[in-house]
Amino acid sequence: MDFLRMIEDYGFVDLGFYDPRYTWSNGRGQGSIVWKRLDRRLVNDNWLISYPTTSITNISSVESDHNPLLLEINVRQDTSKRYFMFLNYWVENENFLPLVQELKDLSNTLSKWSRQQYGDIFLKSKEYEHKLKQAVMSWAQTNDGNDR
Repeated sequence: MDFLRMIEDYGFVDLGFYDPRYTWSNGRGQGSIVWKRLDRRLVNDNWLISYPTTSITNISSVESDHNPLLLEINVRQDTSKRYFMFLNYWVENENFLPLVQELKDLSNTLSKWSRQQYGDIFLKSKEYEHKLKQAVMSWAQTNDGNDR
């Protein structure tokens, strides 16, 4: 029971596995063989955040009564959007709300600066899109089939 309590106290979670289900056998014949899942992969929240696509595969073994474990850490190669993760305990910190206010102020300051430097980029984008549509329509009307 102490081991299970330690796992819970330290916030460890079992990564699970891909087949085969058991990692150990007593190697006896059919009527008296015993299979157990002795080996486990415990990680904490930091691991899960750092390596969200980790997988474990139990590999069959003919040389040993224990099956080896294959840990695969699939590092993201794509540039897909990563989502912000809010941790509830942050709000208990006395510096949290002042930091949030600073970030709001920074966001407003950057927005104002961007408008001053570049104008309304969303309006400009719509204007360019409209001009492009007009150019395509003009091209379609004057197209003789030879210019692509």
